[in-house]
Amino acid sequence: MRYLRSTPLAVVTSLLLGFGTFATSASAQQIPIDNPTPLAPSYTLLDLGTLGGTTSAPTAIDSFGNVVGYSSTADGSSHAFYYEINTGLMADLGTLGGATSQATAINDNGTIVGTSELASGSYHAFSYANGALTDLGALDDYNTDGVSYGQAIDSNGNIVGYSHTTNGDHGFLYSGGFMADLGIDASTVHAYSLNDAGTVTGAYDASGTLHAFTFNGGVVTDLGTLGGQTSFGQHVNQAGDVVGSSDTIDRGVLHAFLYTQGVMSDLGTLGGSTSSAQWINNFGLVTGASLTFGDAEQHAYLYDGAQMSDLNKRVTTSDPLAPFVTLQQGVAVNDGGSIAAIGIDSRTGEVHAYLVQPLVMMNDIYYTTYMIERSNVSAADSSSGGGAMGLLELGSFLLLIAGRRWNTRRQARTPQCA
Repeated sequence: MRYLRSTPLAVVTSLLLGFGTFATSASAQQIPIDNPTPLAPSYTLLDLGTLGGTTSAPTAIDSFGNVVGYSSTADGSSHAFYYEINTGLMADLGTLGGATSQATAINDNGTIVGTSELASGSYHAFSYANGALTDLGALDDYNTDGVSYGQAIDSNGNIVGYSHTTNGDHGFLYSGGFMADLGIDASTVHAYSLNDAGTVTGAYDASGTLHAFTFNGGVVTDLGTLGGQTSFGQHVNQAGDVVGSSDTIDRGVLHAFLYTQGVMSDLGTLGGSTSSAQWINNFGLVTGASLTFGDAEQHAYLYDGAQMSDLNKRVTTSDPLAPFVTLQQGVAVNDGGSIAAIGIDSRTGEVHAYLVQPLVMMNDIYYTTYMIERSNVSAADSSSGGGAMGLLELGSFLLLIAGRRWNTRRQARTPQCA
C-alpha cells in the first residue's frame, strides 16, 4: 500500500508563518481555490473482484483505501463485503440470519455499518467490528421485527440511518448502544450521512416533497433545490459541505449539486441530461455519475472544484484494464484521492467494484496550498461581512493533517474479519 507522505511539523510551521501575511492581505494575489491544475493526476484501475458471484459494488472507502460494499456470492445471494487494501482480499461479512446484506459505511477505526436481512425476512441496520455483526434493532416493532437501514458512521462510532415506524420513515442516531429518533418533525426522514461535528444530511418531507437537509443541534436546515421540486443530500464532509442530487427547473431532470456556505450550486453534467453526486471529500473533490452527450452512456466523474471531468478519460492508457473497463459511477473518494467506483468489463459484461487510484498520491503540500487559498477567500469574505476561516483555524488544520499523515504511515486500523 502507498501511504500518504507526511509533512514534518517544522515544515507545516514554516508554511503557516511564511504564508501568514499572504493569507490575510487584501492586496495579495489570490489563486482561486477552484484551480484544477493540482488535481489532474492520471489514475490506475484495480478490480476488487467478487465473493464468488459475477457482480459487486462499492459503497464507501476509508482513509487507507479499504473499501466496503456488497457482492453476489456463488449461490446467487448478495452479501456485504470488506476489501482490505494491504492484503488485496475481499471478505464476506455474513448476515444477521437472512440471505442478503449490504455494507454502506466504514470509519478509520475499522467499524463497518450496513443493513442485513434477518431470518424472519425483515431488515435491520448492523455494525461490524472484531469479526462480528451486531444487530442495531429498529425504532419500533410495528411489523413484527421492525425495519431499519444503517447508512453512515462517524469517527466516534455514532451511526445514522432510518427506520420504518407507524408514523412513516424516521431518521435515527445510534450511539452508546441505543437507537434514538432524530426528532425531526416530518412525515419522512432519511438520514444518509453525518460528520464528526454531528451534522446529518439526507432527505426529508416537511411540505409534501422531499428536500435535502442538514440537521445539527436540533436545528433543521432545508437546503432547497436547483429550481425543481425535490432534492437529496447524499454526503457531508467535515466542513459541512453537502453534495447530492436535485430536480432542476426542467421538472424530472436531476443534476448533481454542491451546497456550501448557504448556497446550492449546479455541478452540471458530462454533456447529457442528468447527473448525481455521491461523495465529497474534505478537500472538495466530488464524485458521482452523469449521462454523456446524447444520453448515450452513464459515466463516473470527478469534480475538482472547477469542472466535471469524465473519470474514464483520466485513467492512464498504459493500464491493462483501460481498453476494457468503463467506469459507470463514482461512489466515494477519500482524502488521498482514491476513488471507489462501479465499472463494467466489456469482455465479460460483469459489473464489479473498482478502486481508482491516482498515480501520484495527493500530498500534504497540495492540501496546505488548498487551505491557504481557502483562507484567502474567507478573509476576503469576512471583510464584506461573510464568514471567515481564521489563521488559527488554518494552523490547527495543518497540524491535524501532519499528525494524521504521520499516524497513517504507521498503522492502518482494519476490522478483524472472521
